Amino acid sequence: MALWYQVPFPPAVKAALVAAWVLVALTALGLAWRERSWLGFGAYAVAFALLSIWWNTLTPSNNRQWADDVASMTSGTINGNLVTLQNVRNFDWRSETDYTPAGNGGTTTWTGWRRWT
Repeated sequence: MALWYQVPFPPAVKAALVAAWVLVALTALGLAWRERSWLGFGAYAVAFALLSIWWNTLTPSNNRQWADDVASMTSGTINGNLVTLQNVRNFDWRSETDYTPAGNGGTTTWTGWRRWT
């Protein structure tokens, strides 16, 4: 799944990479099943190490095309008893896929709360 969602290629290339990974894993399993088990486990370990190295080079990003209900990050400030949240998302949902943004990007303020330490 990491290959499918994270590689920046068209779907055909993604499918080829996933198929190659499955082929390597099945080949390693086949080698491990036979008498040369060290070769199968070694091949899989090397492939997994390469995948892990690649995975660790990925950097998180908020600059992507997100769904409307998670497109902006909520942030907040605390001033004494006053909590102010910016970019509060508010939607009128009619079904799982049918909605209308209602005050998307608004600000909400709460007072009289107690901070726990």
